[in-house]
Amino acid sequence: MHFLNRFRGRSQAVLAGLPVVLVLGLTGCGGQTSAIEPEPLYVTKGKVELADGSPLSSGKIEFLPLKARVAETIGEIGPDGGFTLKTNDVDQNEGAAPGEYKIRIVPGAKGLGGKRGLTRVVDRARLPYHAKYLNEETSQLTATIKAETNELPPFRLTK
Repeated sequence: MHFLNRFRGRSQAVLAGLPVVLVLGLTGCGGQTSAIEPEPLYVTKGKVELADGSPLSSGKIEFLPLKARVAETIGEIGPDGGFTLKTNDVDQNEGAAPGEYKIRIVPGAKGLGGKRGLTRVVDRARLPYHAKYLNEETSQLTATIKAETNELPPFRLTK
């Protein structure tokens, strides 16, 4: 019983300090409510082409920022290979923040081999481009978004 009494005393002390911890945690240090800094966005368009110059006609292109506090951007690739970037968040605002980005390509329905549980599986044999483009670390695709309207040169994907 003596042990339980000591434990009760400690738990009451911890509970007494809980409101202070909650208030400090909710107010934070910088007064901002988001981990992503709101930065101005600039319209960014481009095209994705296959090795023969024909357009990649479906899928997504994802721009992953080198600066950690900038939102990812994503573009739906249309039948002509064209895309317009939008933020990859709840608002999906059109445009991208200025900065350096690594890029990956997410296949459309033709490059997907089905599902394994809840995960979509990529059938690499069905991809019209090399599988290295699936990962931003191996794709060797990069872009610089400027603080102005951006018309990016075409991204040509090899097989």
